[in-house]
Amino acid sequence: MSASGSNNSGRMISWAVAAGVAAFLILMFAIGYDFWSSLILGLLVGVLVAILLWIGFHRDADEAGLASGAVPQVAEPQERPAPAKTERPAEEPPAGGEEEKPAPAAKKAEAAGEAAASEAKAEAGRPPALEAPRGGKADDLKQIRGVGPKLEKVLNEMGIWHLDQIASWGPAEVAWMDANLKGFRGRVSRDDWVGQARALTGGDSGQGGKG
Repeated sequence: MSASGSNNSGRMISWAVAAGVAAFLILMFAIGYDFWSSLILGLLVGVLVAILLWIGFHRDADEAGLASGAVPQVAEPQERPAPAKTERPAEEPPAGGEEEKPAPAAKKAEAAGEAAASEAKAEAGRPPALEAPRGGKADDLKQIRGVGPKLEKVLNEMGIWHLDQIASWGPAEVAWMDANLKGFRGRVSRDDWVGQARALTGGDSGQGGKG
């Protein structure tokens, strides 16, 4: 408590006591109350005066504080800490999803393998070919019925120069030639080239026929 507060309290007690004593004396001597009645009423008056003075003192103190501009401090709300960020785990690919696509290199290798297989299938049954006629002289393939100059040229371009080459063909070679003779498909088996070539070479499929 400050010094001014102590002084005010002392003065309030003094005034209350003085009021109580004055009331006691007035009641006892002026009004004619007995001693105990006057004492009790004097005490009550003193207490009442003390209460009134205390209320008035605190009211004046509050008004003085407001007049001086004192503003009661209000505790500022504390900022709540921001919630900690939780890192989401990396999403895993769903089980049973799409199969991994093959790499471009694997696709190229697969395509090359398929192309090689197709080429091998296409070449299966192809008759053996010669780069040039044996001895530099080709047989006259026009001896075979149905073979004209144009067809003979096609056969030469395919490496067929001699009658004995045709005489040596089996069913696979005949089928291949029937399917690959441009413009003359099916002529080999239809005109029986193999039989004619064997007849022209005397049944010999290992030696060149005569031109």
